[in-house]
Amino acid sequence: MAEADGRIFENIVSPLQLVLPSVPFMSNPRTTMGAPVHVVDPPVPPEPVTGCDVCGALAREREEAAGVGNWSTVADCNVELRRHHGEHT
Repeated sequence: MAEADGRIFENIVSPLQLVLPSVPFMSNPRTTMGAPVHVVDPPVPPEPVTGCDVCGALAREREEAAGVGNWSTVADCNVELRRHHGEHT
């Protein structure tokens, strides 16, 4: 009987598989999610107005945030640039 128990578990590579044997793992290409699908094009980021210190500072902050993958700050800077553009008109 001990031999049969050993064969049942010989293909188990993770303790999690003992608890959740039907859960697919992320290494399976059939069950791993693909790249996101965009229904519409992402919005074009606002351009800073040349010579404006506020626009320049927001553009630099946006570039630094994008460089480290901080997309929340990138989005915040885009919102602030759009709001600030109203002051130029």
